[in-house]
Amino acid sequence: MKINHSKYETFLCIIEKGGLTAAAAELGCTQSNITHILKSLEDEFGFTLFSRGRTGAALTPEGYAILPYVKAEVEAERTLRSHADDIRRKGSGEIRVGAFTSVSVNWLPGIICAYRKAHPGTNFKLFGGDYHDMDRMLGENRLDVAFVTRDRAAGCKLIRLFEDPIMAVLPSNHPLASASSVKAADLRGENIICLPESSDDDSRIVFEKAGFQPNIRFTTTDDYAIIAMVAGGLGISLMPLLLLSGRGDNVKVLPLDPPSSRTISLAVPERSMDSKAVSEFAAFVAQWVKQ
Repeated sequence: MKINHSKYETFLCIIEKGGLTAAAAELGCTQSNITHILKSLEDEFGFTLFSRGRTGAALTPEGYAILPYVKAEVEAERTLRSHADDIRRKGSGEIRVGAFTSVSVNWLPGIICAYRKAHPGTNFKLFGGDYHDMDRMLGENRLDVAFVTRDRAAGCKLIRLFEDPIMAVLPSNHPLASASSVKAADLRGENIICLPESSDDDSRIVFEKAGFQPNIRFTTTDDYAIIAMVAGGLGISLMPLLLLSGRGDNVKVLPLDPPSSRTISLAVPERSMDSKAVSEFAAFVAQWVKQ
């Protein structure tokens, strides 16, 4: 049988997401593509993998039986790709860096520009995304270093870089805009604009500590769209200060009382720690942020 790892990965995604539609959204393709891939895989195996109904897709007994072997094949393929990438990068001096929006916009250009002056032969491959994306790509061995906000990352050394305050972002004409700070309790009942739940730990942690569910009226995956929506008077948001750098027009940015913050760290996977290039870059990032 010809091994096709993209089909195997699709198989696992359907299980994780609970259905073909959700898997298609996760993989960035149409449901008909997913259906075609699944049928091709079932034809290769010679049996049905999922029973499909209104509630989604459920594994058949045969699907359960084959599941551990599919997981092993996917993991083996990812490991192979990772080792091949490591060999290639050692020859090319390439470092794969993952970062979320505020770091990508406000830190990475300066970091990379300064680093390449001292190490002109180094190339960078940059990966963007949200907090969840950084965790996922680290787990898939796709990154050599990643900026994260978690207290821990499996199989990684964490270098703490910066405590980034969480700020209240209000329309400039909002009644609270004249205050010196904002209590989370003051936002009870206000229209809240935020990132999707999988991407937004910062504001939800604040509301959890305050003991109430926010009135979330709008969600978007675009950080800067949130600022524009607040400026347009559609609601209030809680956002890290680094993300707001240079983008405070037509909004009022106030500290929270009591203060809240996110810890930005650099995650270095254990497999990357023996790389001289990665170790030097990680140390350089820590010094750059400190300065």
